Amino acid sequence: MTIHRTALAAFVTAALGAVASTAFAADVEVYGRADLGLSFKNVDTGTSEGSYNTFTMDPSNGTSSRFGFRGSEDLGNGYQVKFVLENGFNPDTGDMVTAGKIFDREATLQLHGPFGAVALGRESILGTDGGSFNLLGNVNPFGTGIGIAGNQNMILGKLPATRYDNAVTYRSPKAAGLQLTAMYTFGDNEYEDEDGNTRPAENKTLTNRYSGLGVTYTTGALSTVLLWEGVNEGAALRDDPEDMWRLTLGGNYDFGFMRLYAMAHYFKNADALSSTGGWDTIKNVNGFLMDGTVNAADELKGYGGILGLDTPLAGGKLLVGLGGQKAESTEFEHKFEADTWFAALGWQYQFSKTARFYSALSYVDAEYSYNGETVDPSAVQVVSGLSVYF
Repeated sequence: MTIHRTALAAFVTAALGAVASTAFAADVEVYGRADLGLSFKNVDTGTSEGSYNTFTMDPSNGTSSRFGFRGSEDLGNGYQVKFVLENGFNPDTGDMVTAGKIFDREATLQLHGPFGAVALGRESILGTDGGSFNLLGNVNPFGTGIGIAGNQNMILGKLPATRYDNAVTYRSPKAAGLQLTAMYTFGDNEYEDEDGNTRPAENKTLTNRYSGLGVTYTTGALSTVLLWEGVNEGAALRDDPEDMWRLTLGGNYDFGFMRLYAMAHYFKNADALSSTGGWDTIKNVNGFLMDGTVNAADELKGYGGILGLDTPLAGGKLLVGLGGQKAESTEFEHKFEADTWFAALGWQYQFSKTARFYSALSYVDAEYSYNGETVDPSAVQVVSGLSVYF
């Protein structure tokens, strides 16, 4: 017995030593961004409510504020294991962006090797400019915007969410400039029914399950992407749902003195127009047209696009963007139509490796038509702020 205990003690000691040495061998980094700015908006509702102004301190106008931990360890023979744990927060209040989730932006474990990379966990969809595996970070000089300026979400068909739990992602190695990225999500773990009973939902028809498949091509000054995305909509959220899908083609070309961006987009069976960017500043337009039911729609289809550029100016970078979207739905008693467009002008100045000043002017305009009635809301925003990276 004594021999067994001695052998067991030696084994435990050796195992703990191995774990400790592995932990210290891993490369772990704490990182983040903090962004605050001042915003002035003038909004014309296009209805009898008239117009109104706001002057506010807003977080994350220039980039989404976040902090996180990421690490990697070399396993040898070209293999690495990595992790990313990232949280979004609002520096004007100190609150987390998503209550109850400490790592709402990303929580992934990743294996990288000669075969490419595989990641498991909570992840951003492919059709965004955030997350470890995003594919739409190089199709628009503004990305997800400076405030509402140039926000590409204003022309994209709106998905139920931009981040999903229980995601599986694969990215291939590059070959002749080509690279494949695929993602599938199993959806929420649980669903609470009308009677308050908790039911398992993961990878079942009760929950939304996202799929994405994209191909990028990069050679010299040219960078392009073709991306298909779809969502199997959860039956728990609506009766007889029509699954949404969208297709995006875009990229950029570096001429040296400027970089030119372009994006084209088509979508079908979207549930709502985008509430991200400018449209959340326009009050009660959906309610005016159809008693709020546009947000419960299931057959919105349409298309949109963006043209933009960035070029050096006054020691910083000038950003210019112009975009628009057309959408319609025949699900209601009468046809619903929406025409939207935006123009944006921005400037960024890098004070140092970690600090960047930004300012932007934007104009957003829309026309919504239903049952012979039309409203034409618009919004103007001026925003300035500071982003600090660490």
